[in-house]
Amino acid sequence: MSATIWTTGTWNVICDVCGFRYKANEIKHRWDGLVVCPQDWEERHPMDLFQAREEKTGVPFTRPEPVDQFTTVNYISTSVGVQDTVGIPDSTFEIQRRVQVISDDFNRTGGLLGSNWTDLITASTALIVNDMVRGTSLITGSAAIWTGSGTLTANQYADVEIRSLNNLSTDYWIGVLLRASTDTDANRDYYLARVFENSAGPTYTTEISKVVNSSLTVLYSAAQSWTVSDRIGLEAVGTSLMLTRNGVALGGGFTLTDSTLTTGRAGIFTASNSSSNGILDNFRAGNINS
Repeated sequence: MSATIWTTGTWNVICDVCGFRYKANEIKHRWDGLVVCPQDWEERHPMDLFQAREEKTGVPFTRPEPVDQFTTVNYISTSVGVQDTVGIPDSTFEIQRRVQVISDDFNRTGGLLGSNWTDLITASTALIVNDMVRGTSLITGSAAIWTGSGTLTANQYADVEIRSLNNLSTDYWIGVLLRASTDTDANRDYYLARVFENSAGPTYTTEISKVVNSSLTVLYSAAQSWTVSDRIGLEAVGTSLMLTRNGVALGGGFTLTDSTLTTGRAGIFTASNSSSNGILDNFRAGNINS
């Protein structure tokens, strides 16, 4: 620090940094505007003057995510009933092609089937026993059609649950009817799919038949495997007939053609003379969207 003495052409100045007194000719003006002594002088850092080149971060074009578009799928529907999905192969097509419009679990007081049913063989009516159905006659059997609410088209199906498979004879059977007329006794017409309780299992005689004016003609018959709780069914689409087990076609000769009957009602058929044979349950029927 300079002494406080007179020097021509200069004067005393206080350093802005250290606070000491210096002569004006010793002082420097620093880049940040401060007046400082030689000890407090420093160059401005060169990076303060560095100017980075501006990056071009844009892209030639963009493709933003569009607004989601939702498509409404209108599945097949009817004014009566629900989609029948039980026992059907797991595919959208199979679920949509069957539309159930009729069902009966027979869970009511024992006796006649009730006002929604019409017996086609008046001498041997079907009966409800323990919330299931059996016939009242062997050989001839007991046939009944659904005449309650629900309209079937020409392309139709029906199935029932098998509740007995005792080792008996061809006099005992369980089945379903399609395209049945409302005519009774000697004038009755229908297609019939049935399984006989005629072995110790696991295979039983199974057949598709047609009845015209009460005369039965077997269209195809073969031994097939069945168990209690299986569902035996029949489909009629155009001139094609197909016997099913649990909603699945048995194939082979059980898919055939016949043009005799073109329309009608669905129903059940059982031949039995006891409460433990020829037993069926849980009837369903509906239309097939071909």
